[in-house]
Amino acid sequence: MHNFRKILFSATILGLLLAIACTKLGPVPDFQYSYDFKPSLPEIDTTTLRAATINITGGSINASGYTSFSTSITNPATASNYAAAVSSAFTAGQQAYWAGQTQASILALLQAGDANAITQVTAARSSFQSNGTLIGLVPAVTSASGNLISNSGRISSSTNSSNQKNLFAFAQFFLVQDQELEDCRQAAIQAFNTAQTVIDDLNAQQLANIQTQYSNQSPLPEAQRSGLESAAQTRHNTRLSDYLSIYNTAASNISTLFGAGDITAGERDLLENLNLATYAVFVDASFMLLNSEISLINTLITQANTDLTTTRDSLTTQANFNYTNELNRLTLLRDATISKCHNQGGTNVS
Repeated sequence: MHNFRKILFSATILGLLLAIACTKLGPVPDFQYSYDFKPSLPEIDTTTLRAATINITGGSINASGYTSFSTSITNPATASNYAAAVSSAFTAGQQAYWAGQTQASILALLQAGDANAITQVTAARSSFQSNGTLIGLVPAVTSASGNLISNSGRISSSTNSSNQKNLFAFAQFFLVQDQELEDCRQAAIQAFNTAQTVIDDLNAQQLANIQTQYSNQSPLPEAQRSGLESAAQTRHNTRLSDYLSIYNTAASNISTLFGAGDITAGERDLLENLNLATYAVFVDASFMLLNSEISLINTLITQANTDLTTTRDSLTTQANFNYTNELNRLTLLRDATISKCHNQGGTNVS
């Protein structure tokens, strides 16, 4: 009887303890694990990938010395002074060469790049430079200049990225019972896989956008060539027209002087040689300036293409760098989430 009372008392105490435990703890919950790692990549601003506008400031040639010669020889004394300077500065061979040319023939030779004509022009220019009276007939050339004008848009500072100040801000952790561990682990893996798919797609789209923008822009530097070269040619043609007008004025004045008996036949011939040689020196200078402008255009087109390629490569590198950073963040977040499952659940996770 005594033992029966002891057993009954123990059973009563055990029942009370179970009741208290159930009241405080309740049933073990069946958790549904779902994590959102908030995958994102910073924006890649492809408006920075735009072809530059090529800007050319055309060169110029100061022909005031030639103009002064053509008009000042209306004075017989001035004309005779120029004739004497030519006789002194030009060799017999130079005299013979220019006496055998015309305005049309020397222009044609220079247009064709005739080596002997260019040599004679160079010699004439040297003769001008070494003579005090003729030095004013040396062309004063101002070279062309050019630069690239950027058409890039904004460089975006805004991003679509998540706030990463707290690496684990988007993982929701719960108390996990042993039987819940695998569900928790699989949910973390699934969240990672989903997030990686998102950034894979974002990265692929960014790279495609960069290449599309590059493909659209890359023909544009070369497309500017025609207009730029046409403008350079127009400037050259205008100069040639101006020089021909100066030449004709000088030729007319020389003829008038000789017709009036103000200069001798020998002086006339010397002045005509000088007029033709000066015309040729200026024409040659114009061709050289034209060629330098074409060369400058080529250089700037090449630079514009190089800049485009550099910008494309830089954006591609940045896009891939952002992708790698985000993938690393997601990997750490996945591992930390699984570790949290393990720490809460108390079961080893391999």
